Formats: sequence, structure tokens, C-alpha cells
Amino acid sequence: MNDLINVIEASKPQAYSINSNLLKLTDTKKMTISLNEKEQLKIYNAFNAKYYDMAAEYIWIRSMNILRDKIAVFGNDFIADMLGYDNFSSVKDISEELIIGLCADIGMIKQTARIKLKSTSELLYHLQRRQAVEEENEELGKSDALNVITICINYVLNNEEDTVFIPYANMRKDLQTRLLEENSELLSSLLNSPYFYIRTITRTMINLASDEKNPSLDITLQNLILVLKHVWGKLDENERWYIGIAYSQAVSAGNSQLTRAIRTVLNSVKGFDYVPESTKSDTYRKTARHLLAKHNDFNNFYTEPELARLLLNMGTSIPKAALIECLTAVLICRLGNSYGVSNAAILYLDSILDTVSNDSWAYFLNELKTNTEVLFELAFVQRDDEVLKIWANIIRKYSLNGLSLNDQNVKKLITESVASNFTTVRNIAEKLYSNNYKI
Repeated sequence: MNDLINVIEASKPQAYSINSNLLKLTDTKKMTISLNEKEQLKIYNAFNAKYYDMAAEYIWIRSMNILRDKIAVFGNDFIADMLGYDNFSSVKDISEELIIGLCADIGMIKQTARIKLKSTSELLYHLQRRQAVEEENEELGKSDALNVITICINYVLNNEEDTVFIPYANMRKDLQTRLLEENSELLSSLLNSPYFYIRTITRTMINLASDEKNPSLDITLQNLILVLKHVWGKLDENERWYIGIAYSQAVSAGNSQLTRAIRTVLNSVKGFDYVPESTKSDTYRKTARHLLAKHNDFNNFYTEPELARLLLNMGTSIPKAALIECLTAVLICRLGNSYGVSNAAILYLDSILDTVSNDSWAYFLNELKTNTEVLFELAFVQRDDEVLKIWANIIRKYSLNGLSLNDQNVKKLITESVASNFTTVRNIAEKLYSNNYKI
């Protein structure tokens, strides 16, 4: 593949030999890490003095900063495309949850690392809360601190990997300066990529073509038409609505060139069913994104209720263009994280779910195989099976096992959920989740 950029090498921190005491403490097989001798001694001395929280928090903050630096190499525009953000200022503003997720999606860390790092982030945040210390009498113990240190060394700080090449980090430039053809290697590479990249490049194309000051706008618009025609069949419903909404916004903004380009695509793929009739859908989607962002941020138990109430009060029926994004946010908040759910938000979340029709549930579940956010929740969020119990209760309450679904794996996931066969449910969800990142 010619269109590759060595982003890891560009952001790779300096490697240092691991301190013998730290090596013995963690029993790691790694021989070099991205911490100098002074930093390593700080961690070891704090741990040895039984300041376990200090040792764990120091190495965790250092690890997260290294991941942020690696992500920053892509540039703010490409990061905004990956996150689906309209406005984005700095990688420093991204939550730990999103940083970890992006690094896994791109391939900088493995999916196992995503799971372990996400759990560590939740643990450290939980124990940093005053409530955990004063009311629950909990603090970071020796074994937990050692686990944090070991995870950071093994999955973030180790510096022994060979150079990793990540496709499409420079595609933003290529799509503006190189006119693609039907048989181009770049287009072929994209069409054979994991779904995450296809989704990101779709958003990249829309964003590039929306900039009327783009000096290479003619090339960008021609590439937009070619790329979107070819990837349309691979896109899920949510991304098709993204394109339809972009068309509606271009019309409203009087952007005639972008309007013509997307109209050409929609005519070719018979995609005008995905053009919303009003701005109502866009408002729903933005509110859902805000709710999910609060769920993934600190103090989510206290900040979710107001956003859930706002989403509930927006209307009695979620527009189809916003359905997948809204239901995703509502379900993830209702299922909760490793420490539970926001009790104050449950009433609003359940009330939203009560408004969803059978047709809307079928529409949502038929797209579940590409919904990596919900699948991750079902596969990897461990809370003594409580997450899957809530999920199974939702399936039973709305009789979702009686719906007509297209994907056999999703059908089985629903059936096994009703039967409370949670090990099987988790395995199916993990398989579906992993399929989104396979080449």
C-alpha cells in the first residue's frame, strides 16, 4: 500500500532502559519504556513508600499524555473527522475515554489494551472522588496500584514495537490534490479497509468539500463523487443519514457546488430517502452526542440526568435520521459503566425507550453489527453481568426477540439475551465488535 504515513515514528517518545527495581516490581518482559530514569524512580519510590495512589496517578497521567501526543500527529482536522465533531480545537480537550478509543480504532494500541486502559481510567476516577474516600472508605491499594503500573508499561509506555504504519493519515491531503480514478490504488485500498476508516474518510470527504475556500475544491468535489458512490453500499444507516443531512445543510447554506456533488451521488445510489425534511433531526443528533459525551466524562452520574431530560422533552418521536445516534446514547447511559448507572437519569432514559416503536427498534437492531459503541458495552463492560441483565430486560420488555432481523448473529444475540445466556451474548457481541476492525 503506497498511501501510508509513519505516524507512530513521528510521535514516538525516546526510549529508556527500564529501572531494575521497576522491572522486578512489575515482572514485565519489556526492557525499554518511555520514562526517563528520574520518572521511573519517582514511581518506584512512591510505591515503595506505600504512596500507592501517587505512584499510580503519576504513571497514568504520563501514559495518557503520551497517547495524546501520538494522536496529535494526525492534526486537528483529521481528529475531528474521526470523532464526528463539527468544531474541534485541541487534542488536550478530548477525554481519556475518547483518547483510548481513538488509539485502538486507529491501531496504535490493541483492543485488549483498550479494555484494560478503559477499566483503569474508570477505577482511578472512581477512587479520586471524595465520595469514595469519605463515604465508602475506599482507596487505591497495593495490588490495584501495581496493576495500573503494569498495564501502563505493557500497553502504552513500552518502546519495543517495530515501526507501525497507519493507513490514510495523509489521505486528507491526497483527496484534495490527487484526482482519483476508478482503478486507483488509493480507492482500492479504501474499499478494502476496516469499517472505521471507511466511515472516517466519508466524513473527511464531506468536510473537505464543504470548505468553499478550499483552493483545490474542484478536485475535492470530483473525488467526493467517486468515493461516496463506491463506499455507499458499505455504509450503515447512520452514515447514510450523515450524507443526507450534509446535502440538506448545503442546500440551506446556498453551497451550490457541494449541493450538486452530493445530489449526483444520491441520484446514483437512490439515496434521497436519507435527506431529512427539517433541522429537527440535526438537533436530536447533537443532543444525543452531548449526552454520550457526558456519559464518557467525569461526574457522569450527575451530568447525565439533565441531558436525558432534555432529549426526552424534545418530542414524542425521534426522527429516523437521528434514531440510531439517539438510541445508542440512551442505551449506553441506561446500561451504565463499570461502576453502575446514573440513577437520577433512569426515569428519563426509560421514558425515551418507551416511545420507540417496533419498526424503529427493528431499524436500530438491523444496524447493530456496525454499532461499535453498544457492542463494546455488551462485550467488555464488566459489572457482575448487571449490564447484560439490564440489556436482557430491555429486550424482554419491548419483545424485541419477535422482530424481523436480517443478521443471523444479531438474531442469536437477541435470542440468547432473552434466555440470559450471558457468556454467549458477550461472545457474540465481541465477535461483531471485532469484525468492524478486520481488514
